[in-house]
Amino acid sequence: LSEQLKALPPGSVAVVSGHSNTTPSLVAALGGDIHRLSTVRGGPSLGEQEYDRLFLVTLPRAEGAVNCVELRYGE
Repeated sequence: LSEQLKALPPGSVAVVSGHSNTTPSLVAALGGDIHRLSTVRGGPSLGEQEYDRLFLVTLPRAEGAVNCVELRYGE
């Protein structure tokens, strides 16, 4: 999925919904840096009861840094 998202034309917008065991891995595969999450099973993870996270990942149009913002519903 990360390769498909990276292959989208510049300026594209994609919305991806996932679970606690898939979303952090996808964000990391896209190059997002998610320090606020706990590290379980060797990588960042969400607790199974955490339903308030939103990750906004912006891929660069050319070479450059990926921008990742972690938001929480209600903050």
